[in-house]
Amino acid sequence: MCDLDGADPRATTRAARLLAASVPDEAAGLVPYTLAGYHRYLAVLLGQPPAMRSVLVRALIRDGMPVAVADWRVLADTLFLNGISVAHQWRGRGWGSRLLEDGTAIARSLGLPHLALDVAAANVAAVALYVRRGFTVTAESSWCHVPARDAGTADAVGRLLDWPVFCALRSAYGFADLSLRDPHGAVRVVRAVGEVLRLDPQLRKSPVSVAGLCELTGCRRAYVVGGASASPFISFVRMTATV
Repeated sequence: MCDLDGADPRATTRAARLLAASVPDEAAGLVPYTLAGYHRYLAVLLGQPPAMRSVLVRALIRDGMPVAVADWRVLADTLFLNGISVAHQWRGRGWGSRLLEDGTAIARSLGLPHLALDVAAANVAAVALYVRRGFTVTAESSWCHVPARDAGTADAVGRLLDWPVFCALRSAYGFADLSLRDPHGAVRVVRAVGEVLRLDPQLRKSPVSVAGLCELTGCRRAYVVGGASASPFISFVRMTATV
C-alpha cells in the first residue's frame, strides 16, 4: 500500500475512475467523483507536499497503475473515508479490508482517535462489513429532490460572496461551492456538481429562491441533504469507529 501522488496523470485518472465506480447508481452525477474533470482536481490535491495534505489517497499498485484505492480526508479529530474502491478483477482478495486496516494505521500515526464513513443504507453487505471492522451506525441522512418551480429569479438569491472563484473552479473541475449571504444576513453555501445543485436544509428555510439559484448557475435540478425523510431518492448511514 502506498500514497498516490499527482505526478502521473495516468495514475490519477485511473484512481478517479475507480472512485467513480464506487458511487451508487442513485447518486451518479451528483458527486464530484463521477465528473469528467475530477482527475484534474485529484492531481492538484495530491500535488501538495505529503506533510501538508489533508487528502490522502492510498493505493494498491500493479503494473504502475492503482487497482484498489481509498480516499481519506483529515477532518478535525477524524480520518474520514470519502471513498473506497477495488477494481472488479481484484475483488475477493481482501483488499477492501486491507485498505481499512491501512486507514486505522494512518489515523494512529496522525494522532486521530476516530474513523468515519458514509455508506448507502441499502448496501446491506457493505454495512455488515464495516460492522465487522468495528464501525457502528451513528446517524442517517436522506437525499431528496427539491422542485425548482418557485417564481424567484437570479436576483432573489442574495449577495454572492465568491462568484469569480466559483466560476473558475467549476470551469476547471466541473464542480464548486458558492457562498452567498441571504436577505436575512446569514451566509449559505451551495455546491454545483455538473448541472445539479446540492442544498443544505438551512438554506431551504431561508428566503433564497431555488429557481433563482438554478437560473444563476445554469443547473437543471436541485436536491437537499438532511435528516430522515419520507421520500428520499437515496439514504446514507454515517458509521464511526474508535482507533
